Amino acid sequence: MFCQKCGKENPDNAAFCNSCGADLRSAPVAPIPQPETIISSCSAGKRRKIILYGVIVCIVVVILIAGAISLWNNQDWNSYCSKNYPGSTYNSTTNTCENPAASTIPSPAQIGPHAAPIYQRGDIVSTDNEGGGGTLIEGYNPANDTYVVTWVDQSLDGTWYHGTDPTIYAVDSWDRVDLENKNPYKIGTVDPNNLPSYASSAPLVLTGNGDNITEFGTPQSGAYIFTSTYSGQGNFVVWIKDSNGYEVGLAANTVDASTDSKMVHLDTDTYYAEVTANGPWTLTITPPS
Repeated sequence: MFCQKCGKENPDNAAFCNSCGADLRSAPVAPIPQPETIISSCSAGKRRKIILYGVIVCIVVVILIAGAISLWNNQDWNSYCSKNYPGSTYNSTTNTCENPAASTIPSPAQIGPHAAPIYQRGDIVSTDNEGGGGTLIEGYNPANDTYVVTWVDQSLDGTWYHGTDPTIYAVDSWDRVDLENKNPYKIGTVDPNNLPSYASSAPLVLTGNGDNITEFGTPQSGAYIFTSTYSGQGNFVVWIKDSNGYEVGLAANTVDASTDSKMVHLDTDTYYAEVTANGPWTLTITPPS
């Protein structure tokens, strides 16, 4: 053992230090570390490192998986946008399909008290570029820098028409700068003198052979009649889905050659007729009267 006072080495059974005479009987004897203790300490350290590395790996894997899911979702929505709105891409911030090429947003230089009007007689403009309804430019009055406008809607077959309610569709006068700022999209062009009223708009007739998805617009909210004729074999099913892809109504559900008629309430919007069939079919969509 070693003397705690002078540090000299003494026999293990010595009572007093041979160098300084200090009493060695009360001095604690430091235990000699055993190999097992050293190994256990090293193993614990390794285990802590392994756990730390494992946590880091798990975090990295979670981040990669989340990124992959986000990328897949964007690609899936991009496919939806490009298929249903050609030329558009998915904007994850606004959760919409956007087509910059369709925008006619005027530049700041075009907007001002002395700028020429952007829109011409017959242009149909809107707050979005998806169509369905808009403001028809009937003319421009340079005396007070205003547009003469009226509201128009789009028929099921894509043509434009005037409404029949004078309290809603009456001709109005809008400030040019205000209209150009609030209606940045040009969504159509028509002859204002040759627009049918809603009463003369004909039902939309869709035809096909086998599975199909067809887009159509609704001119007004109400109960739409879906009349179907099927000449094929097996199930004939037609689901009506909204612009987000959600089912809003069943327009047909028959087996083998048959005819069917169903009523589905729709709002003024863009919809899709998703047809499951194994043969020729016809679907007539009649708007509310």
